[in-house]
Amino acid sequence: MLMLHLVGFRSKVNAPVMQGGVTQDAHQLLTVKEAAARLLTSTATVYGLCARGALEHVRVSTNAIRIRAESLSTFIRKHSR
Repeated sequence: MLMLHLVGFRSKVNAPVMQGGVTQDAHQLLTVKEAAARLLTSTATVYGLCARGALEHVRVSTNAIRIRAESLSTFIRKHSR
């Protein structure tokens, strides 16, 4: 029943979108999949950037990391030509 309420409210990476709880500010946390979509690259590349310390990230559990939107923007600025 819950899925019926979420149909049509999906992000570009097919994850349910929270209404009213998420803002588009610098403190937004992105999944690896969302960060990869913004960089137009694979999730493996994003994991590699995080492992090398090139992209700041936050570990939210033993199997999940998140990237601040601000950190991703900083990375893009530093590596833009």
